[in-house]
Amino acid sequence: MAALVDLDNLLVTDGLIDQLMAKVGAKILEAGWTGLDGNPTAESLELWGVPLASAAAANGGKGTQEARLVVAKFLRARDMDVESAAGMLCDCLRWRRDFGVADIESEDFGAAFEGHDHIYGVDLQGRPIVLSCFGTMDVEDVFGDADRFLRWRVQLMERAVKRLQPWKQGSPETLMQIHDYKDCVVIGKDKRISEAVKVFTACMSNNYPEMKGQTVFVNFPWIFGALFAALAVFIPDKTKSKFVMLGPTDPSRGELLDFVPPHYLPQRYGGLLADDRAAAEAAAGELVAAERIAMGARSCETRTVDVPAGGSVRFVIRVLAHGVKVTYTANGETYDGSSGEPVGATEGAADAEGACMISAESGVVQREVAVAKGGTVVFTLDNSFSLFTVGKTVVFGAEAC
Repeated sequence: MAALVDLDNLLVTDGLIDQLMAKVGAKILEAGWTGLDGNPTAESLELWGVPLASAAAANGGKGTQEARLVVAKFLRARDMDVESAAGMLCDCLRWRRDFGVADIESEDFGAAFEGHDHIYGVDLQGRPIVLSCFGTMDVEDVFGDADRFLRWRVQLMERAVKRLQPWKQGSPETLMQIHDYKDCVVIGKDKRISEAVKVFTACMSNNYPEMKGQTVFVNFPWIFGALFAALAVFIPDKTKSKFVMLGPTDPSRGELLDFVPPHYLPQRYGGLLADDRAAAEAAAGELVAAERIAMGARSCETRTVDVPAGGSVRFVIRVLAHGVKVTYTANGETYDGSSGEPVGATEGAADAEGACMISAESGVVQREVAVAKGGTVVFTLDNSFSLFTVGKTVVFGAEAC
């Protein structure tokens, strides 16, 4: 049986990749690939960190692993048609050369284009996250010139795709995109927006195949959400699964936590990152890696951390709705909220059992506590007092330091 490459759950045989690599090798020096001196230019033959000319010739023409993973994207985009995929790949390389993609990283588009997009962290599947807030964009400045808009979005894609490199078998090959439409002009009402988006969409389809892992739309206008739902029956399941429509975001629901770990999600979506410096916090690793814990009524959850002698434990907690009682113990000793090492000082001192109530109003609570003797620190999240059947969502993480 031919070896298989599993890319985003679509199997591509090594035999097909072999055929495509041979096609690429034959086409790569055709007319149109040369520089002023008549020789191929490194820029025109480089694709997402892969020097395609030398990579295609490696291993007896079978190509390097990186090259094979990259060209497989074009195979999938063209439904395993080798000839069509080879043509698409060559067209993409020509476009990159003519568009000047190699130099686009250094372009400055001005203040109007800053602060709308953020690339940081990874989702629950390890895919790089690209967060775009369209409601903060000025229509005239950003969408008024479709060509300039396109260059700006291409720059963003190039930066995002770099997070996927180096290409490795078994590593993520696609992006998680979050599109926030809060305060956004309704798409379709302004022709400048429609035209710019149309040009961009065509460019992405032709030149960035199989880069979209999943796109989550938040604060999406309800009318478009309803339209998508109505048309969903006509959309292939593979395509439909890549889009998730969420209405106005309510952090207490924590819907985006279904896709993104809390330490890579801004607080306005139910995560832990400060909204005004989320990218910086994610890059610096300031927050403890955390998990979402769904707590049912009258339930308790425990988490443990082993701390060496003379060490400390750092933890973070956020309750997205209502409240839970929190205690932590080490070596049989309960740390009291009034002892100078509080879990929730904003809620006052601990009760008789040393438990502090953490509520949604407490926000993100982060502490570092010394554990002189070391040992196993046990955190107890207690919802046993709740008489309601409605569950609670808790974000919690702890680590020794």
